[in-house]
Amino acid sequence: MTATTDISPPKNYELISKGNFAEGELLAGRVRRAAELGEEALRLARAHREPASEGYILRCLGDVAGASGDPSLQVERYEQALAIARQLGMRPLEATCHHALARALPDRDGARAKAALAVASDMLGS
Repeated sequence: MTATTDISPPKNYELISKGNFAEGELLAGRVRRAAELGEEALRLARAHREPASEGYILRCLGDVAGASGDPSLQVERYEQALAIARQLGMRPLEATCHHALARALPDRDGARAKAALAVASDMLGS
């Protein structure tokens, strides 16, 4: 009897790829393309009911919104990602979201930014 190996990509391959490419495009300064890929990845995460992926993509879309000059959407996306991270017990994502909020909020809400940074520092052990 010969064993068969399934080498087909996982069902969420497209979702993961689009999310990773969105981050890469953002780092390359192609904000509009990052937004397109991120929104598509978010749609896929929700369609496949993958809240963990949704959380990471929302955090990325927060970065995209910040790079696009939309601080309200930036904070909204980080807060959405943070809620998912808390619900699922995803401490690394939660800490990253607190840190992102600390960077996004200083001009608008300094006390909240300081509190978010303190939580991120505590969670990261620094």
